[in-house]
Amino acid sequence: MYRFKKNYKNYLRYNKHIRACALCAPEDFTIIEQTEYAVVVVNNYPYDIWEQSVVLEHLMVLPLEHKANLSELSPAIQNDIMALLAAYETMGYNIYARSANSKHRSVAHHQHTHLIKITNDYARASLYIEKPYLLKIFGRHAKSKKTAQN
Repeated sequence: MYRFKKNYKNYLRYNKHIRACALCAPEDFTIIEQTEYAVVVVNNYPYDIWEQSVVLEHLMVLPLEHKANLSELSPAIQNDIMALLAAYETMGYNIYARSANSKHRSVAHHQHTHLIKITNDYARASLYIEKPYLLKIFGRHAKSKKTAQN
């Protein structure tokens, strides 16, 4: 999962200024759907490439309760989140989450799950270097003539 340089710089700039939990204010996001215990929002800093494919849409499922892990949430909240994940999976979204201990998790203490819809086009190869920042995608090929549906 990668961001093109402009999106990556915006993401880093945003992360420098986080004082409180960035996910505890879902009103800062475009809300797609809300349930009793969770909200589905548009990721403000989406990935551009996922599994060697172009990202069409990048959403997140956020529990309204501030907890680091799914296991810390009540069974009712867990069930609510799982129902959302199941619904979005049937719409063609990939489901991805990092553990609270992951050094790559940008918001370590608020559980969140990524919903990522990609095209059927894929890159034959990619090159990523963090410093200096470089992301190069080589030879996109379609897996089929049809692209992922929105």
